[in-house]
Amino acid sequence: MFQRVFAAELNAATVQFSREGMAEPAVLTPGGALLTLVFCSGALLECEGCESETVHARMADPTGAFSLQADPQSPDARATLCSLDTPCFATVVGKPFLAGTGRSARCILKVLDIRAADRFTRDTWVLRTAEATLDRLERINAMLRSGSEDPLVRTLVTSYSLGPARLCSLAGIVRDAVQSVQALNPPEKLESSPESVVLAIMKEHGGKEGITLEEIVRRAANHGLTHQDVLNAVEALCRDDECYQPGRGTFKLL
Repeated sequence: MFQRVFAAELNAATVQFSREGMAEPAVLTPGGALLTLVFCSGALLECEGCESETVHARMADPTGAFSLQADPQSPDARATLCSLDTPCFATVVGKPFLAGTGRSARCILKVLDIRAADRFTRDTWVLRTAEATLDRLERINAMLRSGSEDPLVRTLVTSYSLGPARLCSLAGIVRDAVQSVQALNPPEKLESSPESVVLAIMKEHGGKEGITLEEIVRRAANHGLTHQDVLNAVEALCRDDECYQPGRGTFKLL
């Protein structure tokens, strides 16, 4: 199950935590979030290294920027990340890991899924993340005030010097994030299937020689489609005799 966390809190994480019953160690944030899978949203600002095996990117929310990393182990996510035109809003599901040790450790999200989004999606994420974060901070504060000997609380106190002042600071970051949200006005929803999006791209950008799969993927990413979405759509269009493959990796309308 993924969790929501703001960039400022994730970037302050330097500790891994594990206890009996946990399937794997989790990244522990100063606000008490135990993270093994993160769902986040923001403005994708830059992407580097698409010509190499590992791609690095930054995605900003109202509190800071997430450090993203995609490698060949997640080829669909890597291809989609490289296809997005920056800057743009996006959503990411990622696995957090700590690069380095001690106070110099940096928390990075290994991208498992990324999709183009819009401001409404980002703002909705901010509000839901704020609610989840404040609920968590209230629980941690209650445990601190009760003198709880829970190992999680002890680790927060010893590793992050967590106390009322830092909890208040974290809550302030959440309040500032909420204030950045504009009035939530859902965009008009266009019912477009992946097949119709891909077909439209072929019609608009396919010349006499057709259009490459790479180009379709690049353009479709900005419509929220992943590499696999495009592959499935192209296969369906070929089966329906809407297009054919005149050459390897190239598609043309019939």
